[in-house]
Amino acid sequence: MSQKLNQEHLDAINKLQNDFSELTTKLGANTIDLEFLELQKKSLEDQKSTLLNEFSDLRVQENELLNTLKTHYGEGHVNIQDGTFTPIEEIK
Repeated sequence: MSQKLNQEHLDAINKLQNDFSELTTKLGANTIDLEFLELQKKSLEDQKSTLLNEFSDLRVQENELLNTLKTHYGEGHVNIQDGTFTPIEEIK
């Protein structure tokens, strides 16, 4: 024989169901947010790797240019504002 629940117990069950439903929704949204952040992080890490490679390439170009300048002008100082080269002997 079934028995009817009193309103207090029925309200408590409904509240728990609603709380579980709300929490499940929040957990789902949180999980999606975390996944999105992981994708953004991976994208930023890939971009960082590319930028570091480009930076390294620029360093190589810089060293090649320095070697070319040393070969052509010798040791010294370049003033890029006025386009002059001063040999080390004149700097001392």
